[in-house]
Amino acid sequence: MPLTTYEIRWFVREKPFDIESVFGSGVEPGLRTDWYAPVDHPGTGTKLREGKLETKLQTDVVDTINQAGCTGIMERWQKWSARLSDVLPSETLLHATGWTAVHKQRWMHVWSADAPELAIVTERAGRGALFELTRVTVHGDEWWTVAFEAFGPEGERRPALEKVMTNVLDQLPDHRRLQAKDSMGYPAWLLRLG
Repeated sequence: MPLTTYEIRWFVREKPFDIESVFGSGVEPGLRTDWYAPVDHPGTGTKLREGKLETKLQTDVVDTINQAGCTGIMERWQKWSARLSDVLPSETLLHATGWTAVHKQRWMHVWSADAPELAIVTERAGRGALFELTRVTVHGDEWWTVAFEAFGPEGERRPALEKVMTNVLDQLPDHRRLQAKDSMGYPAWLLRLG
């Protein structure tokens, strides 16, 4: 069964805020390299990630959201994931067949919206949203992406996303740089990069 999420994501050139002021001191980011299949549609993404093949399909553009002076495109995505065998394609073969290596350095908080007060938790709860900041490098070119990804029952994803988004953005300096023109998922961004 696919995982369904509501997501808002932006890609910007400059670091959008001070990492330590949001995620605290001494927090080590997660590091990984994802390999993206050639993209020919902004709503379709396939990648190899840590031994898994993942496919995400955009099922809807839900709305343009303006929260705390920040504007983004809310999209509904479905994701399928399958663990592959220990024998994976080599990076040389992936590169030769048009796949793109995206190096990621990611900081993340998982917010639970199960109680009246939002709380940071260690893993996904019944309903809530992830908040992430990721430094991405493609072909030696550095970008930053800020994202909110809501999970939980269908009718509760949007309210959870909006609640977490408002809570986080109210605490972020300079967040007004996040505008709708920079709001898109990874497939649309990779298409834009060419």
